[in-house]
Amino acid sequence: MSWKLYGQGRIDAITVGTDSYISVVNADSYWLDRNNGVWSAASVADKEKALREATVYIDGTFEGRWIGEHPGASSQVLAWPRNSAIDSEGRNVTGIPQRLKDSTARLALEGLGAFLSQAEDRGGRIARAKVGPLDVSYFRDAPAGTAYPFLDLMLKPLLKLGGDSRGSLVRV
Repeated sequence: MSWKLYGQGRIDAITVGTDSYISVVNADSYWLDRNNGVWSAASVADKEKALREATVYIDGTFEGRWIGEHPGASSQVLAWPRNSAIDSEGRNVTGIPQRLKDSTARLALEGLGAFLSQAEDRGGRIARAKVGPLDVSYFRDAPAGTAYPFLDLMLKPLLKLGGDSRGSLVRV
C-alpha cells in the first residue's frame, strides 16, 4: 500500500489504480467544482471508504462490458487501464479515463453513509406503497438493488456496443 500526504499532514490511504479509480484529493476537486456540501463535510476516512466501494461497484456492474482488453497482469486488480481500448467515437483510451474517475466520484457520493446496493430496493418497480405505517411491495420481476442510471450515461462510451448495466439485446 502506498501512502500519500493529504492536507494538513493527513495520510491518504487510497492507492489509485488499486483501491480506487480516483484519489480523495481529485474527488474533492470534482465535488468542489459542483459546490457539493455533502461531500466536503464528510471525513477523509468516509470518503476513502466510499471511493473504494464505488470502484468495486463499478467494476462488478460492468464486468465483461468494457471496451478493450484487461492486460491480464495479476498485479492489476481493477478493470482499468485496458489495452486496445477505443471509445465510441473512435479515440484511443489510455490510462484511467476521466469519465470513469468522474463516475467513481459521483457514485461515491451516493455511498457516503450507506451501502450502494440495498437489499430491498427494487430499482423503482414499486407495485404498491402505503404511507402510514409505511408498506411497500415490489413487482416480482423488480431487480434487487438500487439502480444508478447516471452510470450508464457517464460510462456509455467506454462500454461495448449494447453494454449497459441492464444487459444487452443480441439478435440471432
